[in-house]
Amino acid sequence: MRAVPGAGFAAGLLRNTRKTELPSAPATRVFLARLVARTAPFALLRNSLAQRSSARRKMREFLAGWCAAPALCELLRNTRKTELPSAPATRGFLARLVARTAPFALLVLALEAQVSRTPPKPPADFKPGAPVAQPVPFSHKTHAATGLKCLECHPIPDGGDYAGLPPESKCMACHIAIKNDSPSIRKLAKPVIWKRVYRLQEFVYFSHQVHYRRAGLDCTLCHGLVATRDVLFQEKPLDMFTCMKCHQERKAANHCAVCHDTH
Repeated sequence: MRAVPGAGFAAGLLRNTRKTELPSAPATRVFLARLVARTAPFALLRNSLAQRSSARRKMREFLAGWCAAPALCELLRNTRKTELPSAPATRGFLARLVARTAPFALLVLALEAQVSRTPPKPPADFKPGAPVAQPVPFSHKTHAATGLKCLECHPIPDGGDYAGLPPESKCMACHIAIKNDSPSIRKLAKPVIWKRVYRLQEFVYFSHQVHYRRAGLDCTLCHGLVATRDVLFQEKPLDMFTCMKCHQERKAANHCAVCHDTH
Protein backbone atom coordinates (compact mmCIF):
# COMPACT_ATOMS: atom_id res chain seq x y z
CA MET A 1 0.00 0.00 0.00
CA ARG A 2 1.36 3.43 -0.93
CA ALA A 3 2.13 6.06 1.70
CA VAL A 4 -0.34 8.82 2.35
CA PRO A 5 0.24 11.78 -0.05
CA GLY A 6 1.84 14.60 1.91
CA ALA A 7 2.05 12.53 5.12
CA GLY A 8 5.85 12.57 5.24
CA PHE A 9 5.94 16.31 4.72
CA ALA A 10 3.23 16.92 7.31
CA ALA A 11 4.90 14.71 9.91
CA GLY A 12 8.31 16.33 9.30
CA LEU A 13 6.82 19.78 9.53
CA LEU A 14 5.09 19.04 12.81
CA ARG A 15 8.16 17.39 14.35
CA ASN A 16 10.48 20.24 13.36
CA THR A 17 8.19 23.02 14.57
CA ARG A 18 9.29 23.62 18.14
CA LYS A 19 7.27 25.50 20.75
CA THR A 20 10.13 27.94 21.31
CA GLU A 21 10.10 28.96 17.63
CA LEU A 22 6.45 29.93 17.45
CA PRO A 23 4.81 31.96 20.25
CA SER A 24 1.43 30.43 19.36
CA ALA A 25 2.81 27.03 18.46
CA PRO A 26 -0.19 24.87 19.46
CA ALA A 27 -2.70 26.74 17.31
CA THR A 28 -0.18 27.24 14.50
CA ARG A 29 0.79 23.57 14.33
CA VAL A 30 -2.87 22.50 14.34
CA PHE A 31 -3.53 24.95 11.51
CA LEU A 32 -0.59 23.64 9.49
CA ALA A 33 -1.69 20.05 10.04
CA ARG A 34 -5.17 20.86 8.78
CA LEU A 35 -3.80 22.84 5.83
CA VAL A 36 -1.49 20.03 4.67
CA ALA A 37 -4.15 17.37 5.22
CA ARG A 38 -6.68 19.32 3.18
CA THR A 39 -4.29 20.43 0.43
CA ALA A 40 -2.48 17.18 -0.38
CA PRO A 41 -5.38 15.19 -1.87
CA PHE A 42 -6.71 18.04 -4.00
CA ALA A 43 -3.22 18.95 -5.26
CA LEU A 44 -2.71 15.33 -6.31
CA LEU A 45 -6.14 15.25 -7.95
CA ARG A 46 -5.39 18.43 -9.88
CA ASN A 47 -2.00 17.15 -11.02
CA SER A 48 -3.46 13.81 -12.05
CA LEU A 49 -6.00 15.47 -14.33
CA ALA A 50 -3.26 17.63 -15.85
CA GLN A 51 -1.39 14.55 -17.06
CA ARG A 52 -3.29 13.12 -20.05
CA SER A 53 -1.37 9.86 -20.28
CA SER A 54 -1.40 8.99 -16.60
CA ALA A 55 -4.64 10.47 -15.21
CA ARG A 56 -6.19 7.13 -14.31
CA ARG A 57 -2.98 5.84 -12.68
CA LYS A 58 -2.70 9.01 -10.60
CA MET A 59 -6.31 8.66 -9.51
CA ARG A 60 -5.61 5.12 -8.32
CA GLU A 61 -2.59 6.39 -6.37
CA PHE A 62 -4.76 9.11 -4.86
CA LEU A 63 -7.34 6.56 -3.74
CA ALA A 64 -4.77 4.06 -2.52
CA GLY A 65 -2.92 6.70 -0.50
CA TRP A 66 -5.98 8.09 1.27
CA CYS A 67 -7.39 4.67 1.99
CA ALA A 68 -4.10 3.52 3.53
CA ALA A 69 -5.38 3.01 7.06
CA PRO A 70 -2.16 1.34 8.39
CA ALA A 71 -0.04 4.28 7.24
CA LEU A 72 -2.46 6.75 8.79
CA CYS A 73 -2.54 4.89 12.10
CA GLU A 74 1.26 4.82 12.15
CA LEU A 75 1.38 8.56 11.53
CA LEU A 76 -1.09 9.24 14.33
CA ARG A 77 0.73 6.97 16.78
CA ASN A 78 4.05 8.72 16.07
CA THR A 79 2.57 12.13 16.75
CA ARG A 80 3.35 12.44 20.43
CA LYS A 81 1.73 14.78 22.89
CA THR A 82 5.07 16.43 23.71
CA GLU A 83 5.38 17.51 20.08
CA LEU A 84 1.80 18.71 19.71
CA PRO A 85 0.29 20.28 22.82
CA SER A 86 -3.15 19.79 21.28
CA ALA A 87 -2.37 16.36 19.84
CA PRO A 88 -5.63 14.61 20.85
CA ALA A 89 -7.78 17.17 19.07
CA THR A 90 -5.44 17.21 16.05
CA ARG A 91 -5.33 13.43 15.78
CA GLY A 92 -9.10 13.28 16.05
CA PHE A 93 -9.45 15.90 13.35
CA LEU A 94 -7.07 14.06 11.00
CA ALA A 95 -8.85 10.77 11.58
CA ARG A 96 -12.25 12.31 10.81
CA LEU A 97 -10.86 14.09 7.75
CA VAL A 98 -9.40 10.89 6.28
CA ALA A 99 -12.57 8.95 7.07
CA ARG A 100 -14.55 11.53 5.12
CA THR A 101 -12.04 11.88 2.29
CA ALA A 102 -11.63 8.19 1.40
CA PRO A 103 -15.28 7.66 0.34
CA PHE A 104 -15.12 10.86 -1.68
CA ALA A 105 -11.99 9.62 -3.47
CA LEU A 106 -13.70 6.32 -4.20
CA LEU A 107 -16.68 8.17 -5.65
CA VAL A 108 -14.45 10.34 -7.85
CA LEU A 109 -12.62 7.26 -9.16
CA ALA A 110 -15.89 5.46 -9.89
CA LEU A 111 -17.29 8.47 -11.73
CA GLU A 112 -14.07 8.87 -13.73
CA ALA A 113 -14.18 5.22 -14.76
CA GLN A 114 -17.86 5.49 -15.67
CA VAL A 115 -17.31 8.58 -17.80
CA SER A 116 -14.38 6.88 -19.53
CA ARG A 117 -16.53 3.97 -20.66
CA THR A 118 -19.92 5.49 -21.35
CA PRO A 119 -20.28 7.88 -24.30
CA PRO A 120 -22.69 10.78 -23.84
CA LYS A 121 -26.14 10.60 -25.33
CA PRO A 122 -26.27 11.09 -29.10
CA PRO A 123 -27.12 14.64 -30.16
CA ALA A 124 -30.00 15.62 -32.37
CA ASP A 125 -29.84 14.48 -35.98
CA PHE A 126 -26.75 15.96 -37.61
CA LYS A 127 -27.33 18.16 -40.63
CA PRO A 128 -24.41 18.81 -43.03
CA GLY A 129 -23.28 22.40 -43.21
CA ALA A 130 -23.73 24.74 -46.13
CA PRO A 131 -21.05 24.81 -48.87
CA VAL A 132 -18.24 27.19 -47.94
CA ALA A 133 -17.32 29.59 -50.73
CA GLN A 134 -13.56 30.18 -50.84
CA PRO A 135 -11.79 33.34 -52.07
CA VAL A 136 -10.30 31.21 -54.86
CA PRO A 137 -12.58 28.52 -56.32
CA PHE A 138 -10.92 25.19 -55.66
CA SER A 139 -12.23 21.75 -56.63
CA HIS A 140 -10.84 18.85 -54.61
CA LYS A 141 -12.52 16.53 -57.10
CA THR A 142 -10.56 17.96 -60.03
CA HIS A 143 -7.22 17.98 -58.23
CA ALA A 144 -7.65 14.52 -56.67
CA ALA A 145 -8.33 13.15 -60.16
CA THR A 146 -4.77 14.16 -61.16
CA GLY A 147 -3.35 11.89 -58.47
CA LEU A 148 -2.68 14.46 -55.74
CA LYS A 149 -2.72 13.02 -52.22
CA CYS A 150 -3.96 14.76 -49.08
CA LEU A 151 -0.53 15.26 -47.51
CA GLU A 152 0.90 16.84 -50.66
CA CYS A 153 -1.25 19.91 -50.05
CA HIS A 154 -1.97 19.46 -46.34
CA PRO A 155 1.32 18.43 -44.67
CA ILE A 156 1.40 17.62 -40.97
CA PRO A 157 4.35 19.61 -39.55
CA ASP A 158 6.37 18.71 -36.48
CA GLY A 159 4.13 18.68 -33.43
CA GLY A 160 1.32 17.18 -35.46
CA ASP A 161 -1.62 19.08 -34.03
CA TYR A 162 -2.61 20.76 -37.27
CA ALA A 163 -2.67 19.89 -40.95
CA GLY A 164 -1.23 22.70 -43.01
CA LEU A 165 -2.31 24.52 -46.18
CA PRO A 166 -0.30 24.70 -49.39
CA PRO A 167 1.66 27.88 -50.10
CA GLU A 168 0.63 29.78 -53.20
CA SER A 169 4.01 28.96 -54.76
CA LYS A 170 3.10 25.27 -54.72
CA CYS A 171 -0.10 26.01 -56.60
CA MET A 172 1.77 28.11 -59.16
CA ALA A 173 4.30 25.36 -59.79
CA CYS A 174 1.53 23.77 -61.89
CA HIS A 175 -0.58 26.77 -62.78
CA ILE A 176 2.29 28.70 -64.31
CA ALA A 177 1.41 26.66 -67.40
CA ILE A 178 -2.18 25.59 -66.65
CA LYS A 179 -5.02 28.15 -66.82
CA ASN A 180 -2.51 30.88 -66.11
CA ASP A 181 -4.83 33.42 -67.74
CA SER A 182 -7.68 32.68 -65.30
CA PRO A 183 -8.67 35.59 -63.02
CA SER A 184 -8.97 33.12 -60.15
CA ILE A 185 -5.45 31.79 -60.70
CA ARG A 186 -4.09 35.33 -60.79
CA LYS A 187 -5.37 35.78 -57.22
CA LEU A 188 -2.64 33.36 -56.15
CA ALA A 189 -0.11 36.14 -56.68
CA LYS A 190 -1.03 37.29 -53.18
CA PRO A 191 -1.51 35.28 -49.95
CA VAL A 192 -4.95 33.69 -49.86
CA ILE A 193 -6.99 33.69 -46.66
CA TRP A 194 -8.86 30.39 -46.89
CA LYS A 195 -12.09 29.95 -44.93
CA ARG A 196 -12.43 27.18 -42.36
CA VAL A 197 -14.81 24.31 -43.01
CA TYR A 198 -14.31 22.42 -39.72
CA ARG A 199 -13.67 24.09 -36.37
CA LEU A 200 -13.15 22.52 -32.94
CA GLN A 201 -13.91 24.27 -29.67
CA GLU A 202 -10.90 25.88 -28.00
CA PHE A 203 -11.08 23.50 -25.04
CA VAL A 204 -10.77 20.40 -27.27
CA TYR A 205 -7.34 18.93 -28.03
CA PHE A 206 -6.92 17.06 -31.33
CA SER A 207 -3.74 15.81 -33.01
CA HIS A 208 -3.67 14.98 -36.72
CA GLN A 209 -0.40 13.15 -36.18
CA VAL A 210 -1.90 10.80 -33.58
CA HIS A 211 -4.99 10.03 -35.61
CA TYR A 212 -3.50 9.85 -39.11
CA ARG A 213 0.07 8.63 -38.62
CA ARG A 214 -0.10 6.59 -35.44
CA ALA A 215 -3.64 5.22 -35.57
CA GLY A 216 -3.67 5.01 -39.37
CA LEU A 217 -7.13 6.53 -39.74
CA ASP A 218 -8.20 7.70 -43.18
CA CYS A 219 -8.98 11.38 -43.70
CA THR A 220 -12.49 10.54 -44.88
CA LEU A 221 -13.42 9.29 -41.41
CA CYS A 222 -13.53 12.86 -40.10
CA HIS A 223 -13.74 14.94 -43.28
CA GLY A 224 -16.00 12.88 -45.52
CA LEU A 225 -15.58 12.18 -49.23
CA VAL A 226 -13.49 15.25 -49.94
CA ALA A 227 -12.02 13.79 -53.15
CA THR A 228 -15.48 13.77 -54.74
CA ARG A 229 -16.41 17.39 -53.85
CA ASP A 230 -16.13 20.51 -55.95
CA VAL A 231 -17.02 22.67 -52.94
CA LEU A 232 -16.42 21.56 -49.37
CA PHE A 233 -18.85 21.66 -46.47
CA GLN A 234 -18.97 20.09 -43.02
CA GLU A 235 -20.38 16.64 -43.69
CA LYS A 236 -19.21 14.93 -40.48
CA PRO A 237 -20.20 15.83 -36.89
CA LEU A 238 -17.55 16.93 -34.40
CA ASP A 239 -19.59 16.39 -31.22
CA MET A 240 -18.39 14.58 -28.12
CA PHE A 241 -20.63 11.56 -28.71
CA THR A 242 -19.12 10.87 -32.14
CA CYS A 243 -15.54 11.17 -30.91
CA MET A 244 -16.04 9.00 -27.82
CA LYS A 245 -17.92 6.37 -29.80
CA CYS A 246 -15.04 6.19 -32.29
CA HIS A 247 -12.51 5.85 -29.45
CA GLN A 248 -14.62 3.14 -27.83
CA GLU A 249 -14.92 1.14 -31.05
CA ARG A 250 -11.16 1.24 -31.54
CA LYS A 251 -10.35 0.61 -27.87
CA ALA A 252 -8.55 3.95 -27.60
CA ALA A 253 -8.13 5.98 -24.41
CA ASN A 254 -11.40 7.70 -23.58
CA HIS A 255 -10.95 9.61 -20.33
CA CYS A 256 -11.47 13.36 -20.03
CA ALA A 257 -7.82 14.46 -20.11
CA VAL A 258 -7.22 12.83 -23.50
CA CYS A 259 -9.15 15.51 -25.37
CA HIS A 260 -9.54 18.32 -22.84
CA ASP A 261 -6.69 20.49 -21.56
CA THR A 262 -6.79 20.71 -17.76
CA HIS A 263 -3.74 22.89 -17.27
